[in-house]
Amino acid sequence: PSGWTCPAAQLRLATGFRSAWLDDPLLQERELSSPGAAGPVLCLALTPDGSRDLTGLGKQLHMWELVSGTCSALLPGHAQSACCVAVSPSGQQAVSGRNGGQLLLWDLGSGACRARLEGLMDSIGAIQVAPCGRQAVTGSSDKTFRVWDLEGGTCTATLEGHERMCS
Repeated sequence: PSGWTCPAAQLRLATGFRSAWLDDPLLQERELSSPGAAGPVLCLALTPDGSRDLTGLGKQLHMWELVSGTCSALLPGHAQSACCVAVSPSGQQAVSGRNGGQLLLWDLGSGACRARLEGLMDSIGAIQVAPCGRQAVTGSSDKTFRVWDLEGGTCTATLEGHERMCS
């Protein structure tokens, strides 16, 4: 439907092997799958307006248009499977991470990788973009949280002292 918006209470996304499912009372259940995709869907994130979804499937992110159920872009760049992703509050950029510590910053308008953020020690288990959209926080299996300046592409703080993986 034209102008469709997604009330969070009505949308359910689930991940599975090589696909994700969209379940919405207005659109019905639909499988979002990409031919030739390798590996399981390990992560997903909705854009703030609810019109698109990013899924980590293999070594790339897939950007889905939820109204049509089509994959509108492939964002390659990870050396291993993308295991977490977060979208900025503006919906204009995303940050994705993988096992082994690679963190990528994406321009969702063009689908281009804007930066590879360096300084991670281990596998990333969680990412959250700050409400201002200029910072992100990652949790890692090295028992730390790291604060990232997304504009400068640098780690500005490392929060240590946790007893287990931060995810």
